[in-house]
Amino acid sequence: KSVQKRLYNVYLDNPMKMGGTRQRYMTGVLVSDSEKATFCEPLLEKNPKIEEVAAKQRHIPMQEKKVAEVFEETLYQYVDLPSVDSLVVHFPFTNGFLSALIFSYKILPKLRALAVEKGESGNIPVVISHCSIEQEMCTHYAPLVQGKDFLVGQPTTEEHLEALGPETFLDWEHLKGGARKISPKFMKTYIDMLP
Repeated sequence: KSVQKRLYNVYLDNPMKMGGTRQRYMTGVLVSDSEKATFCEPLLEKNPKIEEVAAKQRHIPMQEKKVAEVFEETLYQYVDLPSVDSLVVHFPFTNGFLSALIFSYKILPKLRALAVEKGESGNIPVVISHCSIEQEMCTHYAPLVQGKDFLVGQPTTEEHLEALGPETFLDWEHLKGGARKISPKFMKTYIDMLP
């Protein structure tokens, strides 16, 4: 329960510029230096086992993996985030679909736009969120300075989009990956022939 009260999400990308499968976010527990051993060390100790799992799955294309498989291959990290001036918004939280929809299409884009408008020139907009089920409230932060530090080494949205290439209506790789999972073995050769 103490972890839930410290759980934060950092949203790196603008959902109005890219589809949901391309958007990046990070989830983490906010701890002080004195709490690092209690909260972080046990997770960091799991990384060697996670690397073994990832190595065994490396041959499987990313688009064919289930979300749970991708999660199982994600390494834990410890990063220092700066304490900065931010825009702050409180919004009711139902822990349901409506809250997620409002956040994705109203709060996140508007906070990102305000961070660009009100923030330091050249600031990279990110949004950090913390939701309390008990209080039925989310608090969203948009740093006005040092936004790049919250990317923790990840590329900006624009760089990320450029590296991914254009998004198409039909993503053949995703379709082929799904077809491989549900088709009999003899069909796999024909599926691979698709564009």
